[in-house]
Amino acid sequence: MKAVVLAAGRGRRLFPYTRDLPKPLVPLVGIPLIEYVLSGLMLAGISHIVVVTGHKGSILENYFSARKIDHHTIEWVRNLDFQRGNGVSLACARRVLWEEPFILHMGDHLVDPEIVRRLGGVSGTTAASVDTNPRLEPQRKDATKVAMTPNWEVLKFGKRLFRFSGIDAGVFRCEPEVLETAHQLSLENYQVTVSEVMNRLIRYGSGVKAVDATDLLWLDMDTKRDLSFAETLMSDLQESALQDLGWDRLKIPQQALV
Repeated sequence: MKAVVLAAGRGRRLFPYTRDLPKPLVPLVGIPLIEYVLSGLMLAGISHIVVVTGHKGSILENYFSARKIDHHTIEWVRNLDFQRGNGVSLACARRVLWEEPFILHMGDHLVDPEIVRRLGGVSGTTAASVDTNPRLEPQRKDATKVAMTPNWEVLKFGKRLFRFSGIDAGVFRCEPEVLETAHQLSLENYQVTVSEVMNRLIRYGSGVKAVDATDLLWLDMDTKRDLSFAETLMSDLQESALQDLGWDRLKIPQQALV
């Protein structure tokens, strides 16, 4: 199965880091954020990764051009309209993906590879990772809420839901219709979010199933405070936990030092 990583946004809340760098190259304990994303996907068994770039896209693309990973393929697609939202970035993946399911991963989310494995175990439907008991600050602030039935069928995604069952953990298993839905919405509206794509799929498509991510670690890296939280958390994690996350193997790539 392939994966799509959305990495096109400006990352305004991480300024001044994003003044000179695209958000995915902002360092966390010296390692670019995108390296944590790639490591988690590869550890989960993903061998082909499509990265959608946008803001300062040439810098990120040059980074990947120099990135050599044995037995894995990394390619990119540029979204020139990245200011229109991550739903438009998702639609851009139509250029390289065809009639096949794929994993959708937010480029600013660090997640336990087990979340990707659980989603990969789903077949025949689009699925979202949902945390029903988020306890960490980078999970709760500015969160996308998820309303769902007792059978874990998603009813709606939204940041302003009054009644909800959990929080979107930033990783999805997508059927091909997700790309067509994103494309159609991008033709209808200027601003498009992934949540709007999923809500359209729930209302007019085949629906979205929720997959439990409650017992697994995931972090949304939006602000300098989130980075500080993650640095502290990583210093507290035992070596075995870092190994499970694939973070113990990360090194500073040579191109990050240039």
